[in-house]
Amino acid sequence: MKMRTIAKGFKKAIAMVMILTMVMANVLHVSAVEDDLLPVRVVFEDMLGGTVEWQAEDQSITIDWLGHEIVLFINQSIALVDGREIELLDGVRLVDHVAFMTLNDIIRIELAMAGAEFARLYLTEEARDLVLYDFDYAINFILDNSPWDSVIYRRLGIDFDAYVAGFRESIVNMEPINGVILQEFFPFHEGDDARAMAANYLISLLAFEFALPFGGIGHIGARDLQTYRMQLTLWTRAYHDEDIDDANAAHIRQILDVFASPQAIWFYGEYEIDLTEEDHPMPDIEGNIEVEILIPGEVAFLRINTFMANPEFDDNTILPFLQEIADFDHLILDVRGNGGGLAIYFDHYIVSRLINEPLEFSSWQFFRAGDAAMAHVNTVIDIYEYFLETDETYDEIFYFSIVPAADFIAERGMTEFHPEDLARLDYVFYTRSAIFPAEDSVGFDGEVWLLIDGGSASASVLAAQRVLAMDGTLVGTPTSGVMGAMHLYTALPNTGIIWRVDHGFIPDELGRSLEVYGIMPHHFNAQGFDAVQTALALIAGEELTIETYLDSALIGAWAWVDALDYVYTFYADGTGARGFVDERYDFTWETYNGNIWMNLGEGVGSDIINPQHWAYVIIDDMLVLESMQVEDLMFAYIQLPEDWEDLLDFLYIPVEFLGSWKCLDDTIEHSWFCSLEFFADGSFMDGDGDWGYFYVYENMLFFDFDDFDPIVLYFFIDGDTLLLNYTDDFDGYVLSVLTRQ
Repeated sequence: MKMRTIAKGFKKAIAMVMILTMVMANVLHVSAVEDDLLPVRVVFEDMLGGTVEWQAEDQSITIDWLGHEIVLFINQSIALVDGREIELLDGVRLVDHVAFMTLNDIIRIELAMAGAEFARLYLTEEARDLVLYDFDYAINFILDNSPWDSVIYRRLGIDFDAYVAGFRESIVNMEPINGVILQEFFPFHEGDDARAMAANYLISLLAFEFALPFGGIGHIGARDLQTYRMQLTLWTRAYHDEDIDDANAAHIRQILDVFASPQAIWFYGEYEIDLTEEDHPMPDIEGNIEVEILIPGEVAFLRINTFMANPEFDDNTILPFLQEIADFDHLILDVRGNGGGLAIYFDHYIVSRLINEPLEFSSWQFFRAGDAAMAHVNTVIDIYEYFLETDETYDEIFYFSIVPAADFIAERGMTEFHPEDLARLDYVFYTRSAIFPAEDSVGFDGEVWLLIDGGSASASVLAAQRVLAMDGTLVGTPTSGVMGAMHLYTALPNTGIIWRVDHGFIPDELGRSLEVYGIMPHHFNAQGFDAVQTALALIAGEELTIETYLDSALIGAWAWVDALDYVYTFYADGTGARGFVDERYDFTWETYNGNIWMNLGEGVGSDIINPQHWAYVIIDDMLVLESMQVEDLMFAYIQLPEDWEDLLDFLYIPVEFLGSWKCLDDTIEHSWFCSLEFFADGSFMDGDGDWGYFYVYENMLFFDFDDFDPIVLYFFIDGDTLLLNYTDDFDGYVLSVLTRQ
C-alpha cells in the first residue's frame, strides 16, 4: 500500500470537506432574497474571509479566496476560476445594486477550486431503473433506521417527503443533471453501459445535490474515495490484529461486509492493504495543530483544525505544549471550523492529558429498531459487555442499558422531547462512562475554554460535550448540530455507492435534539470581537457589549403549544408582554444573530448568560425557542391574532371531563395522573392533593398547577374511559388509563 498517495489525496479531501463545512455553516445563516439568492460580498468577504472587488467597466466581480481567483459576470452564467471557465447553474444578478448568486453556484465554484469538471449526465431506461432502485434503497435506509426526516424539517424547513419526491420524479423522467466529475473523491466510470451510467449519475445526484443542503445532519451521505480507503484500511488492520476479541471482530466484520462487498469494490475499485504497514492511515498534516502562548505564564492557546488527521503525528506538538503550559491559569482550545473526524481524538489526546482524576459522564443515544440498526446495536452490546469484563481502553464503561424510549423519557423527565422524534424512535442506549487520566497527563488545574462556531461538527460537538463535563466554558457561536453518534453503512445494491446514516439520536437532558440547534456557547462573540478576543476579554474581566436589533419577523403574539397559559407578545418598539392566565409581565427584547434576549423590566445587559436568552428559528407559522442553558426550557409557539386575549376563543372546559377518574392500575409510577377530579369552574385536584386549572385545546389537555410548572398531555376519551399520553399515539405505550368513578 502506498501511504503517501493516500495521504496526499486525503489531505485534498479534508481541505474540500473543511471548505464545504465553512460554506454550509456560514452561508446558510445569511439572509436570502427571492429564489434563494445570497449577497456575493457578504458571503465571500464577510462570511468566508475573502476579498471582493467590483469592476464597473465590464460589470464583473473579482474575488480572491483561499489563494484562488474567481471572476463573476453580472447577468451571465459563466465564471472564471483560476482562469478556467465554468458554467453556473443560475448566474449572478443585481438586485437593488447588490450582486446576488445562489448557494448551488457558490458550491459549484468551490468544487471547481478543488479541480472538478462538469458535464451533463443522461440516463437510458435501463440505467434509470438501476438508479431508481438504489435511490429508493438509500431513502428507505434513512427512514427505516433514523428520525432525520423530522429533524431536517425543523432545522432547515425542508419537507423531506416532498424533497425526496422531487428527486424521484426527475429520475423517473430521466431528466439530465449537471454532473460533477471529481475523480479524487468519487470514481467516474468510463463507458456507456447501464451500470456505469447509473453510478456516475447517482453519485453526482446524491453527493452534490441531494445530501448537500442537509449540512451533515445525521451524516447522511456517500463515502468519498479517500475516506473509503482510510476506513477500509483501519478496519481491515483491526480485524486481522492477533489480539482482537470476538466482540470487536464481529462488529468490524459487519462493517467490512459492506466496505469489501462486490458492489463496493466495483464502484471504488480494488485496493491493496499491507497488513504489515504500521503507519497510521490518517494523513500527517503539517500545521493541523497551532499553539501559542497568548499571555506568558497565564493563557495558552491550542487550535485543532481537523480531527481527520493522524493523531500520533499531531501529538508530537500537542503533548510537549501541554507539558509546557501545565501550570498556566487558562487554556483556550479552538475547534472552530473543525468538521470532525476521529471520535476518540479529543478524549484520548486532550481530555485524558488534562484531567487529574476520572471524568465521569452519562450519555444516551435513542435509536429506531430498524433491521440494520438492531443488527448494529447487538454488536455494540457485545463490545460493551466485553468492556465491563476487562480494562483494556483508556476509558471505562461502568454501566449500560437499553430501555424503551418512552419509558426513559418519562423516567428522566425529558419534557421537551419532540413528539415527532419520539414517534420515530423505539429504544435508548444509556451508558455511564469515565475517561481516566493518561499516564502522561499534565494534570491541568486551570480553566479550560473551548471556541466553537457553526463549522464545529461531529467530533467537535463531542469535544464541546466533554468540555462541559469538565466545567469548562464555551465561547463563539452555536455548533453545527451534526453529532458523532452510532451509525450505519450500506452498499447500494446496483451501483455499490456506500451510504452512511447515523441511527443514534442524541438529545440533551430535557429531550431537545442537539441536531436541531447544536450546542450553545456560554458566551457569544462580543461586538467587534472574534472568539479569541472575546475569551481574552472575559478572562481579563472586561465588560462586553453585543450589537443587537429588533427582528420584525417576531412582532406579534405567540402562544406556547404545550401550555397555553403562556403567551408572548412582541411589539415593534422593543417592548413586550408575557402572560395569559396568571400575572402578566412586561419585558424588553432585542435580537442578535439568531438569538433573542427578553429581560423583565430592563434592557439587555452585558451579561448574556441569563434565563431569558434564547436561540430562535421561525419556520412557517412556528416559532421555536431554545435556551443556551440546560436548566431552561425549549418552547414551540403557534402564532395568534395580534390581540393576545383572543386566545380565550381557543380554550374550553369540556363537560365530559367533569367528575372523578382513577387508573385501572394503581401501581403506576405517576400517581398524580391516576387519580384526577375535574370541577365545573375549570379547577382540578390530583391524587397527591395538588390542584390547579385545566384547559383543553384540540386533543391536548393542559394542567396549570398552582405550585408546579404546567404540564401538557394528549388525551383520548371514550365514554367512561380516559387515556393520557405524552404523544398523540395511543396504539403502543400509554401513560395512564383512567375510568370514571
